[in-house]
Amino acid sequence: MLPLLKEEILGDGNFGNDYVKLSFRNGSILDVISPLNSARGNRATVGILDEFRDHDANNVNEIILPFLNIERPMVNQDKNENEPQQVQLWISSASDKNTFAYDKTIELMELAILQPEKVFCWGFDYRVPVYTGLLSKDFLNEM
Repeated sequence: MLPLLKEEILGDGNFGNDYVKLSFRNGSILDVISPLNSARGNRATVGILDEFRDHDANNVNEIILPFLNIERPMVNQDKNENEPQQVQLWISSASDKNTFAYDKTIELMELAILQPEKVFCWGFDYRVPVYTGLLSKDFLNEM
């Protein structure tokens, strides 16, 4: 679907039931990994936790977050002191109170206030999915 992106990928990629791995011409690697015991020991410079409301707190804390134990090197392998390291992007839709996702969202909001140079937290309300056609305005009005 994206011919220009396809030209940047080496080979056809590696696809399994619980992972995807793509290697790029510039040396970057994109790994999509499920938080399973078999994933332990992987290393990453950035972690994107998509729909973290669906993940078990222990799996995230004991399997996924330990991946982020290396720093992102520059081309010359030095560390850029001005670049954030071990970056974590937490993405999710709404969750119930008294859940790991709710508690983590509150924690991130508090950290964004206390350490704005390191953390930010933002969200959208119902208007974005209504505007993009993902949520029916009639459905919302009925609720």
